[in-house]
Amino acid sequence: MENRLTVSQAAAALGKSERTIRRQCETGKLAATQEPAEHGVHWMIEEEAVENAKSPARALSAKNAQLQKVESEVQEIKSFLAGQFAQPQNVRDEVRSGIADAMRPLFDRIKTLEEENENLRTEMAAMRADDRKGFLARLLRGRNAQRPPSE
Repeated sequence: MENRLTVSQAAAALGKSERTIRRQCETGKLAATQEPAEHGVHWMIEEEAVENAKSPARALSAKNAQLQKVESEVQEIKSFLAGQFAQPQNVRDEVRSGIADAMRPLFDRIKTLEEENENLRTEMAAMRADDRKGFLARLLRGRNAQRPPSE
């Protein structure tokens, strides 16, 4: 674990007031963390941050190294994502083709069922028409049977 300094130690090392050190911790100018203490919390400052604050050139070099690391990670992520987005196009085409092949029989079956449905509707309409004719014939026969014979 890295060595850490108290606010008093960092102030002495940098020749600044403790208030200035606390302010720099609060604003993030110095890498520090707050830790629980007997009477609230206190700042613990990274020793490297104090050393970087002593030498602006060293601080710049450290930031530059950090920047290069971040840029490298960003490039790795971009490469990874580019590969991931390239694959789905191939996979998507294969999936679409597979889905189309799997659905073709379903669409054929739907077409067949629609034709059967239409045929059944036609047959039912004919049956209703025949039934109406039969009903009317029965009705007329029933009326003729109830009429008294004409003289």
